[in-house]
Amino acid sequence: SSWGESIKRGVEIAITETKHPFVVSYADDGCLADRADAIAHQFFTQKGIRYVFGPGCAQSLIAVAPKAKRVAA
Repeated sequence: SSWGESIKRGVEIAITETKHPFVVSYADDGCLADRADAIAHQFFTQKGIRYVFGPGCAQSLIAVAPKAKRVAA
């Protein structure tokens, strides 16, 4: 989606402007709550992932929010 591409470009610009190395993983949930939940589970359980940006669609965010809250606690 164009929104996702804009976010990706913004992240890539931020990476080039910082002095710290980052490895970035991207995933597109297609604004589908089930897919967003599966992607969130994958990211939240993968070692080494420190930050998650998104999801960008309301229904995906609603689906992922409880899981994100538990991980952040």
